Amino acid sequence: MGSPKKALGTAAGTLLVLLVALETVPRWVDLPGLTRGELDPYAEGERKARVQPHPYLAYAPKPGHRFDQPRHRGSHNSLGFRGPKIAAVKPPGTLRIACLGGSSTYGHGPSSDETTWPARLEAHLERALPERAIEVVNGGCQGYSSFESLANLAFRVLPLQPDVVIVYHTINDMRCALYPDARPDNTHWRAVWRRYEPAWIEGSVAYRAWRRYCTDYVKSRGDIGAFVIVNFDELKERDLYAWPAERPVGFESFHRNLNGIASLAEQAGAQVVLVTQGIKRSSLDGAPSRDDQLRAFDYMTEILAVVARERELHLVDAQSALAAAELESEGGVFTNDVHLTDLGADHLARTLAADLLGAGIVR
Repeated sequence: MGSPKKALGTAAGTLLVLLVALETVPRWVDLPGLTRGELDPYAEGERKARVQPHPYLAYAPKPGHRFDQPRHRGSHNSLGFRGPKIAAVKPPGTLRIACLGGSSTYGHGPSSDETTWPARLEAHLERALPERAIEVVNGGCQGYSSFESLANLAFRVLPLQPDVVIVYHTINDMRCALYPDARPDNTHWRAVWRRYEPAWIEGSVAYRAWRRYCTDYVKSRGDIGAFVIVNFDELKERDLYAWPAERPVGFESFHRNLNGIASLAEQAGAQVVLVTQGIKRSSLDGAPSRDDQLRAFDYMTEILAVVARERELHLVDAQSALAAAELESEGGVFTNDVHLTDLGADHLARTLAADLLGAGIVR
């Protein structure tokens, strides 16, 4: 029977060999579970993310990306818009409608491409006008505010020659406005892609493997928001939203951005429709900044109405329609704050279709 000292020495030597192997072999050979992408939370986050860097936007949807989750599946076409393939050049005789917004337009809640509200809007309009060629383009993207939608319209959407541009924004702009030290260019909120700089110890494969499989670091840091929102970690840990004590820069920016969107669209010959955003107000219960957030949300809704009056734009009060539907429907129309269920997306689409047809915007 060997001595305890010898056994300890053997164990220490074995451990040392294993550590040396762990540090060296993965640098030359891709081993399952130990590749750079699997051990790097940012690389893993980018690989799974539905978005990628864009030269004039913080990010934009990945062309051709597909995802299939238990209750949520979808795809992007070759132009990077959610849903089926569309021609870059609008087919003759086609009425093309483009929808701008954040995740509630993109379809964070609905179960498929076909159940997002832009897709349902197309279905309802086609049913009402069976002889009319109609395309509804989903120009939404998760996390977008009116800042991104202004650039998105200019560089990605207007080249598609839309006849109508629908704007469905509020909550992301509200959060931008209530974030500390708001600036007119939104750099207080929106970060440049990948601000992360690794610490020296991250050169160790053993360290990264321990962090990947023995902690929740990769899961928490793999969120796309970790490198496109300023102080993302602090935002997740603390409620940073508060009504601005000084000049309400964020609200002025929302007003400016809406005017910018309208000007660009009208110059391109498109008609602009503003839509008030629905919200499940109780979803904010428990948040320290609940009252400030709801106050700002309502103020943003008023700004939509002001811009509509100033520019003589068509305004659809979807907020009231969704609030009524939330009370009447058994399962509700929201998954959380502004994200819609399949039922909610269809209800919003039916509300918009009826309004656009009634106003003669679509005919």
